[in-house]
Amino acid sequence: MPSPARVHPNGPSPRYLSSSINRLPERPFATRVLQGWEAYLDDPVDNLVRAFCCHLEAVQAEGASVQTLRLYEGRHKQFLTYLLTHEQAPPFAMDLLNASNVRRASIWLREHSRGSRGGEYASRALVATLKTSSAWLCDEGYIDVDLVARVKRPRVSAVARMPFSQLEVRGLVLAALGTRQTSRDVAIIHLLLDTGMRVGGLCSVRLEDVSLRDHRLELRLKGGRRHVLYFGSPDRRDGGRTVRALKAFLLERDAIVKRHPNRDQGHLFVGFDGWPLKPGGVRGILNRLGIDSGVAHVYPHKFRHTFATWYLVRHQGDETGLRGILGHLSDDMYRVYAHLAHEIIAQRAGRVALSEAWLGDATADA
Repeated sequence: MPSPARVHPNGPSPRYLSSSINRLPERPFATRVLQGWEAYLDDPVDNLVRAFCCHLEAVQAEGASVQTLRLYEGRHKQFLTYLLTHEQAPPFAMDLLNASNVRRASIWLREHSRGSRGGEYASRALVATLKTSSAWLCDEGYIDVDLVARVKRPRVSAVARMPFSQLEVRGLVLAALGTRQTSRDVAIIHLLLDTGMRVGGLCSVRLEDVSLRDHRLELRLKGGRRHVLYFGSPDRRDGGRTVRALKAFLLERDAIVKRHPNRDQGHLFVGFDGWPLKPGGVRGILNRLGIDSGVAHVYPHKFRHTFATWYLVRHQGDETGLRGILGHLSDDMYRVYAHLAHEIIAQRAGRVALSEAWLGDATADA
């Protein structure tokens, strides 16, 4: 009969019950990860450094992006640094990946955060990564019991995510008319406003993925998946402002590519030097436009908030449609967008003032 410590309350599970323990590979193939901790990969005793490297190798084999691997690596390093600063000597024993240490590490990370949110997101991401790593180690048979399975992810306080107003967006477009690459910056604003895509998606769009005739583009997602988004105005013969903005930018882009051949790598949005735009570059462009226009808090994701809010204003209660367009959307974020949409609808209803529109001076005449 298995020991009580290995039995899940709802019945046996591979994550809580294991018949044998496997040894970690002597040296994982992905030795580039966890830089600074390589000395412990060759330790004869199984340790957390090698365990984390093995997990990263598995994530890499599943086709994860370089960015995802860097995020996992960073969070693993944070946990190892916590252990090191709390009188644990490397190589770290496998059983140090337990509920108590994970909870304390999340508190430690928040206390040492310099971000505006007090480390809330960093703490939650750390716990999420360690839970994933522990579950994988248990499923692979490298540890007997997943000691982190019951640790809950830290809560993140809700933040008011206000969308852009029409006046603010117009101000940004006017500011873009005075930049070095006017057509590109105007096209970025229009495309973000029409699709609600993330900045990473915007930067990943390739020229071949855009159809001006069909007013659509394809985003390349993880695992080879594609996600179709539509832009422009189907009721306009020329496709509307976004299509016109993209056509103007493509003329500018052709001239840039001719000056700097073989730099664009097929990407739609490029800089003045011909290299593809990166997310940081887009953030910098929008930040400068915000400063020039006097619009506060301008960042790419705010266009996503704006798109989602106004979608629900136009299509009240269409949660399925919004999720289909935006892709991943948490229940909490949907409730935020729905609340903002209801506020706008209420404001519109208040401005109508039916008593004035219907009654006019009737009561005064009575």
